[in-house]
Amino acid sequence: MTILRPVFNFSIILIVICLSGVIFALLIGAALPAGDWLAFSSMRDGGDWDIFLNDLQRNLVIPLTHDESAVATRDNESILPIQDLYPMWSPDGAYITFMSSRDSNYELYIMDTLGGSLSNLSDEPVAEDGNGVWSPHGTHVVFSSTRTNGNSELFLIDVTNGSLEQLTYNESYDGFAAWSPDGTQIVFTTGRDDNMEIYRMDVARGEDSLVNLTHQPYGDNAPSWSPDGRYIVFFSDRDGNNEIYLMDADGSNQRRITNHFADDTYPLWLPDGSGILFTSNRSGDEDLYLQAMQEGIPVGEPRNMTNNPAADRYGALRP
Repeated sequence: MTILRPVFNFSIILIVICLSGVIFALLIGAALPAGDWLAFSSMRDGGDWDIFLNDLQRNLVIPLTHDESAVATRDNESILPIQDLYPMWSPDGAYITFMSSRDSNYELYIMDTLGGSLSNLSDEPVAEDGNGVWSPHGTHVVFSSTRTNGNSELFLIDVTNGSLEQLTYNESYDGFAAWSPDGTQIVFTTGRDDNMEIYRMDVARGEDSLVNLTHQPYGDNAPSWSPDGRYIVFFSDRDGNNEIYLMDADGSNQRRITNHFADDTYPLWLPDGSGILFTSNRSGDEDLYLQAMQEGIPVGEPRNMTNNPAADRYGALRP
C-alpha cells in the first residue's frame, strides 16, 4: 500500500511565520503608548533611502517603504534610485508624511503607520516638494516647494481638502519649517541674508511678521520648537563643524548642547519634550542619537538609537 504524505514547503512556512510576527507586532504597536515607535530614513536595505519604523520596546525594525527600482530625471540625462526621506508623524500618530523621488521629482507623500494607503499629497510634477511638517492641530502641513519661481518657498496645504497657500516670497532658499506648539507661528531656515539663518513668522500675518532669531555669519539650519514653547533647537557650523544648539524662543540665550568633532545635524524634539533626536556621524556612519534634556539643559551623554553600519537619518518619535 502506498501511503500519501503531504509535502510542506518549509521556506513558505518560514516566510508566513515571519510575516505573521511582523503583522502581530504592528497590530499590538498600534495600541502602544506614545513614544514607542521611531520613524526614520535609512540606507540599510541598499543604495537608496527608505522609511523604516523601529518598535523600541521589541527592538524590531520594519521597512515601511521599499523600492529597488530607479527613475529617470526630468531631463532624462540620468537614472537615479528612488529616495524616501524625512518622515514626520501626524499629531494623532496615525499618519506619516515623507518626501520621495518616486515620480522622477520630489513630492510630498502621506501613508498610514503600516506603510499603507499611500497617496501623493503635494502633487506638482514640475517642482521639488519636501520637508513636510504637520500643524499641531493635524489639519495642515507646511512644506518647501520650488513650484512658483524655481526657488524653495514655504507653502501650507490643508490635508482635508488639498487647498494650498504660499507663505514666503523670496528669491533665496526657505525650508525646514517647524511649528510653534499653539500652531500660530513657524520657524524656518532661510538664505535671505546670504547665509543660512533661523527666522520666525506668524502664519496669519505672513512675511510682514518676519523676525531673524540667529544673526550669525555662519549656517544655522533645521529648527525644531520644543513642545512647551520655551526653546528652539537647531544645528549650526558656527564653531567649525555642525553641532546642535539651543536658544530661547525669542532667539536669546543661544548655546551649544553637543560638543563633538563629528557632524551633529537635524535635531527634533521628542513629543513630550524630554529629549532631542539628532543625526550624527560620530560612530563612523550616520546614526540617530537621543540627548535627554531637562529645563533646557542636556542630561548625560547622547545615546545611539539605531547603531547600524548603514546611514540612518531624520528620526521622529511617534506622538
